[in-house]
Amino acid sequence: MKFRKMVDCILIIGVCLLSFTCNNPTGPGASAQPGSRNYSWTTDTLSPSVMFGPTGYNLTALSGSSPMDIWTGGTHITPHYNLFHYDGTKWTGWSIPGEIWTILSFAPNNVWEGGNDGNIWHFDGKIWSQNFAYSPINAAIVTIVNIYGLNPNDVYAVGAVLYEPGEIQRGFILHYDGNGWTELFKANFQSQFIRIRVEETGSAYVYGVRDNWTSGGDTLLAETRLLYQFRNGVLTQIYADTAKQGSGFVMVDEIQGRAYFVLNHDICRYESNNYMNPGAPPLQGNFVKLFSVSDPQFDGQIYGRSENDLFLTDYDGIAHWNGTDVKRLITFSNNFTFIPTPAIFDKKIFFCVFDGLNNVNMVVRGTLTN
Repeated sequence: MKFRKMVDCILIIGVCLLSFTCNNPTGPGASAQPGSRNYSWTTDTLSPSVMFGPTGYNLTALSGSSPMDIWTGGTHITPHYNLFHYDGTKWTGWSIPGEIWTILSFAPNNVWEGGNDGNIWHFDGKIWSQNFAYSPINAAIVTIVNIYGLNPNDVYAVGAVLYEPGEIQRGFILHYDGNGWTELFKANFQSQFIRIRVEETGSAYVYGVRDNWTSGGDTLLAETRLLYQFRNGVLTQIYADTAKQGSGFVMVDEIQGRAYFVLNHDICRYESNNYMNPGAPPLQGNFVKLFSVSDPQFDGQIYGRSENDLFLTDYDGIAHWNGTDVKRLITFSNNFTFIPTPAIFDKKIFFCVFDGLNNVNMVVRGTLTN
């Protein structure tokens, strides 16, 4: 069995308008005004033939502290750049070792990056330098898949360790407290941790997978997609769904300091009586459905400013939910696009897009016109 490289998102976007049924959302952001759809769009093409070299390369991560400070990067080493910075006017190429799977930017002088070698890099406004190396004993491969946090002194990282022989995979959680990185948790069960999102209450939520391969390790038969709550040092499984490869969705994202979940075609929150008590033990809660996505092309990703201002990705475009209905904002030329987590600001939004059919990397910039 091969160790699967895990991407910050499983995005790639679809075809038709999406239709929803709403179950009277009442959580944070539900009373917000409907998000506007009046955007002007600009596409910056980062061509493989010019900026990336002849080998395969795709953007896998994007983050920024402001519309004048955006970082994007990706996988596969080329003779050229694997990291790019936008200053509000132009893109500049950078090169650091390894493949880039995740980027988190708090400020122009405080940016984190992680990837396929277990190393976490930091940008101080002038140079990128290795800040931490996660290297468990006897590990064959260590991948930092996702870095996330709501403030610079409370940052989390998740990923997976491969041990050989035996193809043993173990998910892990790291934490940065403003002084250094430490290991908070390493699983003692087969797992890969793919994404972490943190709430203002102190809870963190982790999306992970557990694979089921053929005996020879050549074919992935099915995977179990799992959600965990990590609270006060305790990891608790709160959801599991086993599906054939390529079917169904499970994912988590953070909007206004609250976690939102995609469970196949349902968009949900996780509710509990002691939700607002940061010192409480692991929450015994339930998923509450906000609305359902009926379009079979829905890619399982949501991002936004509030519950009434959500962006959804399909296999060939980007759509928008304003609390009432969904309309397509952008349609790409084919349904082989990959779109990692965007950077969303009050009036602007940035999506990095990899067109897998034409091997073209783009950054799509949207600006509200009212």
